[in-house]
Amino acid sequence: MQLKTTTDYAIRVVLFLALRKEITSSVTISKELGISGKYLINLGGKLKDAGLIFTYQGKNGGYTLAKAPETIRIYDILAAVGDSIKICQPIREKVYNSVDAIKTNQIGIFYHVAQEKMELFFKSITILNLLDNVNECGIRSLLDTSEKGGQERREDYKHGMPI
Repeated sequence: MQLKTTTDYAIRVVLFLALRKEITSSVTISKELGISGKYLINLGGKLKDAGLIFTYQGKNGGYTLAKAPETIRIYDILAAVGDSIKICQPIREKVYNSVDAIKTNQIGIFYHVAQEKMELFFKSITILNLLDNVNECGIRSLLDTSEKGGQERREDYKHGMPI
């Protein structure tokens, strides 16, 4: 399973808005997070439709969170952008004997259990959890998409919840 770039950006945008605690222009978000303006507008529409952010038009327009950070789960963001957290597609093999049937069933059970655990994990992590980690480890290491930023994020694992 690999999350889409859109999902990564969506989580970063929501986290950034939680940190800002005010209406933030698309230009500011785009510049700070390195997301193209066009891409951000499309992403903002998805997050708005999911009820996660508010959008404001006009000279002082921009984005802000529609919910408190403790109520926005990572799972909600995944759903908003249409990302799947499926581990694999269901097994559709023909089974020719009882040994193969048992093996295939065991693999299917393994995938099912792993899938449930993954969903529970994404449902258990909120933007507030990420904010707490940001406050402890530093915002740049979390939001930086550069190669160096990736190194810093791996090191952040030692300080608490993995990012």
